[in-house]
Amino acid sequence: MKFKKVIRKIFSLWTLAILFGLLLLLLASTRLMMQPKTIADYKDLFDNNKYPPKSFYTDYNGHKIHYVSVGPDTLPLIFLIHGSPGSWDAMKEFMVDTSISNHARVVSVDRLGFGFTGGSGEEDLKIQAKAIAGILKTNKSGKKAIVVSHSYGGPVAAQLALDYPNQIESMVMAAPAISAKHQPRKWYNYAGKFFLFRWIMSPAFQASNKEMWPLQEQLTIQEKRWGELTSMPLTIIHGEKDMLVPFETVAFLREKMTNNPNYKEVIEKDMNHFIPWSHTELMTKEIKLQLNKLLN
Repeated sequence: MKFKKVIRKIFSLWTLAILFGLLLLLLASTRLMMQPKTIADYKDLFDNNKYPPKSFYTDYNGHKIHYVSVGPDTLPLIFLIHGSPGSWDAMKEFMVDTSISNHARVVSVDRLGFGFTGGSGEEDLKIQAKAIAGILKTNKSGKKAIVVSHSYGGPVAAQLALDYPNQIESMVMAAPAISAKHQPRKWYNYAGKFFLFRWIMSPAFQASNKEMWPLQEQLTIQEKRWGELTSMPLTIIHGEKDMLVPFETVAFLREKMTNNPNYKEVIEKDMNHFIPWSHTELMTKEIKLQLNKLLN
């Protein structure tokens, strides 16, 4: 009996060691997975575009904010904001869709700490918004911008609308991590604070954990200002099977937008969190609806 107990104990220790090793290997692999991509990496995707994509930089507090733009700055601006982690190419499907990009200037940004933008991540949503607000100033169409976001990009977009309302016409948010109540720290956020894990993780995952750590507190501050957005057209796209941003977030937004006649929900029962890739056409439809309203 004692021998069997020893064997079970050894087996359990080996199992834990193997699982720990696999976790370290997975984290190390993020350094390869999250290498920033250039326009050249997607050259073939843009072959049918009327306007070729171009990379630009704008300055913010000593950082070079990178973004990719399709179309002349005299066309209406559609501003794409990725989640966490992410980079400009996370939203590329809406840049290569000619039903959008032939009629609008489509811009996708690398937020602070991601892609080709400098920094190591940013905890403050107001600074996140301020860092990318310079791109709004490049809009020479004479029309306000449409802001499209996913996941963590949602609260950044909301902050942008709160702080620069005169430059934004409407918003489309896919699975926005926008409700403080439903954005507690996850187990992997705590793991990411562990020195060994942090040392192994890619810079993008480190930046992601840095901005996710205080998100609940940041959203609590932001929620006090949601009343300022009750006149801005806002479309929420969310799936009932979202395991990262709970579906209950929709109820939170519905309550906040009670007095907003231009608030709309697009709900799919079988949709998960990764809407820009799994349900691209759904987002495309809502973007085009906002664009048509802006143009007509």
